[in-house]
Amino acid sequence: MGVLIGTSINLYSRFFRYAPRMLLYVAAPLLGIALAAWYFYLLYQVNYGEVRIYLLLAIVVGYLLYLRLFAKTVTKILDLVEKLVIRTCMLVYSLFYYIIVIPTKAILKVMVSSVMIIGTYTWRIFTAILTLIFKLTGLLYVATKTQHAYRHIKHKWLRRRD
Repeated sequence: MGVLIGTSINLYSRFFRYAPRMLLYVAAPLLGIALAAWYFYLLYQVNYGEVRIYLLLAIVVGYLLYLRLFAKTVTKILDLVEKLVIRTCMLVYSLFYYIIVIPTKAILKVMVSSVMIIGTYTWRIFTAILTLIFKLTGLLYVATKTQHAYRHIKHKWLRRRD
């Protein structure tokens, strides 16, 4: 029982190593309550809930035994598990990034470029047709005046924007 309590405390200290203080003020009492409830549940199952001094001494001796014999081994195992979990998460992130994010970015760039090219050439064709129509109908003078006015307004607007 003391070994299990020691392992629980070791796990608690590893999981809440970088936690904010306010979380520690809540988590530490909850751990104590959970361990006490677990101890009394087992005590009730085995000994009908009678608390004796030798049971408390057994927990203390078991905890000290854990600290002396098993703490280093458990810490090494936890380090290995932590490294394995971190590397697995990094692998999943890398796979997601290289399989989904980068191709999606490339596809979006191609789509935007295609729309821009199509829009540019459509505009050029439209203006060429209008210019041809204006030349044929004799409205070229009006079109050039309008174009000069448009460039003047555009130039003033861009200058104010900067």
